[in-house]
Amino acid sequence: MSSSSLFKHRNFARLFFASGISEFGSFVTDTGLMLYLFSLTDNSKSWLGTSKAVFILSYTLGTFIGGGLRNYKSFKRILLFSNLIRIPLLILMIFSESPTLLVCLSGLVAFFQGIFTPLRRALTNVFVPKEKIKKANSLSSTTYAALHLICPYIGALIYTRLGTITPIFLGDLLTYVVAFILLLGMSDIKNINQEASDKEAGFMFDLKFLSKHPHIRTMSIQYAIVGMMVGILIPLLLPYTLQELDGTKEDYGVVMLCFGLGGLIGGLVSNKIGEFIPSNKLAVIGFLFEANMLLIWIQFNNFILACALLIIWGAVVFIRIPAQFNFISETIETKDLAMAHSIVQICFVIPNFFGGLVVALFADMVSVRQMYMYSGIAFCLIAFFRVFLSSTRDFYSLKTNQIERELID
Repeated sequence: MSSSSLFKHRNFARLFFASGISEFGSFVTDTGLMLYLFSLTDNSKSWLGTSKAVFILSYTLGTFIGGGLRNYKSFKRILLFSNLIRIPLLILMIFSESPTLLVCLSGLVAFFQGIFTPLRRALTNVFVPKEKIKKANSLSSTTYAALHLICPYIGALIYTRLGTITPIFLGDLLTYVVAFILLLGMSDIKNINQEASDKEAGFMFDLKFLSKHPHIRTMSIQYAIVGMMVGILIPLLLPYTLQELDGTKEDYGVVMLCFGLGGLIGGLVSNKIGEFIPSNKLAVIGFLFEANMLLIWIQFNNFILACALLIIWGAVVFIRIPAQFNFISETIETKDLAMAHSIVQICFVIPNFFGGLVVALFADMVSVRQMYMYSGIAFCLIAFFRVFLSSTRDFYSLKTNQIERELID
């Protein structure tokens, strides 16, 4: 089944391209802003950690609200508003030279991005037939990986060559305008929980969701551990490239590009692998591999070898991510899809926030290598002990059947 068959579903096509275009601008901006803050604050690693922590905290709050809006009467209005409101925020960022203000505005952008994400993922499951869900999730992950591949390098290249962040902000602003126009042409999706009463329609977040779905809880805990690791890894990747790999700021873009290349490869093969290995098994295998990668990666100071390992690392990540989406699609009822995606994402971003907070508090006290080494050892030990838990074994051995859904096209 080719990816082009998915674009025959008009709503999916518009949502897919709107999301991809806006994420392209966001990823380029993330890299450019990281470099800009690093320069603006006299190469402070703590500021990088603070920026990432604020971004993640804001994104978490937005994701919480997005999941709670699963019974709102019009998903389209939420998607349009959360996209449109980011435009004036970017305009303010263009005219700001204050690190504090830039971090705060970036956090607000992340907040509305967080609202957008779980609703977008939930709608994918009702915009395409069930036999195409795995293909749609694989395509989304492959696209996400491709953006990881090219956007950091583009962001680093534009900033280092032009010496200013303004063109990056302007480009990001343009992507939001285009995405808004695409979303306008999408059908006005009334709440996908058709059983919701008028009293329930609006904000409703089920805090007992994880207790009702133990396997989602197990997967979320795994994702939380990965989130903590990523929260420590990403803010320090720039100084690690400069100090330990003897690279340049442009090489930082290459490092991110290599991770994205691996992700692109992983995304492309994930659907084929998923035909032979169930989604829950892939999620567990991917987690165990990822938890050990940080400690393995820092053993190589050679720039080429480090990049090669990042390609492998990225491939595993983007084989695991669609497996998680597929497991949610296979096991969660339509009315709870936004909730499920929201909670799983929150379980990633909250530890991710604390990872950034650890960097902000301690990164200037120890070397980047020491920070990575201590963290890598901790994650290896955590993964080792989780293998022996009954919840992990039950999740791994679970057999699933695809839930039937009403198609909205």
